[in-house]
Amino acid sequence: MSEVTIRAYQPGDLDEVISIFNQAVLGTANQFYTLEQCQAWQSGVSDRTQFGFRLQRGMTLIGECQGQLAAFGQLHPANHINLLYCIPEFSGRGIASAILQRLEAMAQALDVTEILTEASLSARSYFEHRSYQIIAIEIVTRQGIDLQRVRMKKRLTREH
Repeated sequence: MSEVTIRAYQPGDLDEVISIFNQAVLGTANQFYTLEQCQAWQSGVSDRTQFGFRLQRGMTLIGECQGQLAAFGQLHPANHINLLYCIPEFSGRGIASAILQRLEAMAQALDVTEILTEASLSARSYFEHRSYQIIAIEIVTRQGIDLQRVRMKKRLTREH
C-alpha cells in the first residue's frame, strides 16, 4: 500500500471532499441503487455551505494517498460514524479502514462502548467485516426518492 496520511479536515478541503462523496456514490453505490436514487443521495452536498458546516461538526478526518485526498470520515456525535466515503480508485487500499479505526479509537477515548452507523447497501458488507451488526433496515427519503440503508452497531473493546 502507498503511504497514507490521516489528518483532520480543514475548510479548504471542502471541494475535494464533495468530489470524494460524489465519486463514491456514483462509483460504488450504483451497484445497489438506481441512478435516480444516487442523484437524490448526492443532493446532500448540493448546498456547499451547509455541507461545509456539517463537516466541521464532531471530528472529520481526511485520508490522503499519493498526494491526493482519497477518503474522509466523521465521528458525530461521539458514538456515531456519521460519514465514511472513499474514491473508488482507492478502494481496498486500507484508507477508509485507517480512518474508521482512528474514529473508533477517538470514540473509545471518550468512554464510548458502542458505536453506531447507518450504512448504505453498498457499505453493508464493509462494516460487517469490521464487526458491525445489523440493528435494522431503514428507508430514508431524499428529494422524494426512497433509499434503503442499514442501521448498524459495534461494541468497542479495549483492543481497538
